[in-house]
Amino acid sequence: MHALKFDFAAVTEEAGEIIGDIVFYQISEQLVKRDNLRQKLIDAGLDTGFMPPDIRVTDAFRRATSAVERKGVIVDKESGIVDNYLVKEVSSDNEQILRFIVRETRDAKGKRLSYKPNIGRLMLNKESGTLEYYCTPLSIADEMCREAKDLFAIYQTHHDARAVRSVVFRILQSMGPTPMKESGGIYFVPKRYREEVGKLVSFIQSLDGGSNGYRVPVVNNKESKDMVRTELTNHIKSLLDKLKKNASLPKISKSKTNPLLEEAQAVMADFKNYQDALNEDLADLSEMLKEVRKEMKNIDDKIAAQQDKRRVRKIRK
Repeated sequence: MHALKFDFAAVTEEAGEIIGDIVFYQISEQLVKRDNLRQKLIDAGLDTGFMPPDIRVTDAFRRATSAVERKGVIVDKESGIVDNYLVKEVSSDNEQILRFIVRETRDAKGKRLSYKPNIGRLMLNKESGTLEYYCTPLSIADEMCREAKDLFAIYQTHHDARAVRSVVFRILQSMGPTPMKESGGIYFVPKRYREEVGKLVSFIQSLDGGSNGYRVPVVNNKESKDMVRTELTNHIKSLLDKLKKNASLPKISKSKTNPLLEEAQAVMADFKNYQDALNEDLADLSEMLKEVRKEMKNIDDKIAAQQDKRRVRKIRK
């Protein structure tokens, strides 16, 4: 763990005075129509390639039905008994997805007292793209089913805050950012991307619900350079540790490792931008990046070996 101290001087935006920007933002909970999200990217001058994937009807169904779960419905206040109304997927095939509403009764200590696995059914007909449901009229399950059907219509055309955050993060990642704290949320972006940072902030500010994005210019002085160098070093060290840990696993998951490899590639691709911004050769970090490349190769080799083994097993069968 390391503490951060930000001491930003007021600066004019003249060439040579800025080494980059500190960027931080907050995306509020919201629903954004897909067409509107695309237009906001265009209005901000950003590539629509950052758009989330097309909304699949199956994803909209799962989002809508999961969103209606109810927890902590009081049954007996004195004894602390509550009901949880949960949605569980029972089956999924080429024709439909079937989900049950289940009622779980628990006491004040969290102990399960009873469990009814099918008090309502929610079904997606994949061919027609329609949601159908069956439950007792005027029950809590009935309320849940009706709400799910309404949300299903919305979620087929709207992205939620999670999708919007992924858009912002992908845009930011394209600028070679360095996290300024371990949990993320605050990043340093080299001066090469100042125009793009402005577009990103403009995009965030155009979102509804109190979303906010900020940029703070970082002045070209020793304290600022030391701050950026320290956090860049921490970032590369953390990345190297993660790569080593993954490379040492008996079996590597390609889907879980790919984001890490992509992050490593991005760090190496943008390293020169940091050298230019700090006006230093950063020889010690260059040595660390050699280790990063080595661990990336180890992971690639291990994944390739796993794939070869699977091919051999298929041939033998």
